[in-house]
Amino acid sequence: EVLAAFAGFIRQRIVDFSKEWRALAYSFRPSDVARLLQHDDYEKAYLAPREENVAILYVDIAGFTRLSEQILKTPSAVADLVETWSRDAVEILWSHGGVFDKMVGDCIIGLFGPPFYDEAEGERLARAVECARDIRTMTNLLADRPQFRDKLKAEGVAVSTGVNLAPLFVGQFGPNSNFTGFSSGLNHPARLQ
Repeated sequence: EVLAAFAGFIRQRIVDFSKEWRALAYSFRPSDVARLLQHDDYEKAYLAPREENVAILYVDIAGFTRLSEQILKTPSAVADLVETWSRDAVEILWSHGGVFDKMVGDCIIGLFGPPFYDEAEGERLARAVECARDIRTMTNLLADRPQFRDKLKAEGVAVSTGVNLAPLFVGQFGPNSNFTGFSSGLNHPARLQ
């Protein structure tokens, strides 16, 4: 009975760990998820809402409405572009140490600084700018991919970006405990974009 109870405890802990990993992996790169899960109180220590200076990146596909309506036309072609572009953009965001806040339409919002705030504010901003450049390069090359070559080669694909360093109240919010930030500083990169 003791062995069965212990096995049940271990099984439940593995299930709980897997759920935590998946929930955190929505926003954070794998190395940050692993670092968070090393701490028993990671939610309180790193994810509880707090005010911090954060670099914010807004990036979306330029002329997306026109691309959708006049060039791609079918819902499946539009979805393929958005899925491919957003997946690759988030991977680039994570490679620069950013946090995936959310996707609004074809716009990706990334945060630089959370959850550990290890580097100086200038470094956060520099990483956001470099990330924007790399996403732009990836986007410019989308038309060369086989699934898009026929429809997008003549037009090409570009992005609009906005970057800002601003104080945010950032952490987990809402009924789903989404990791996000709030402040008027979020409006500036949206306008720049």
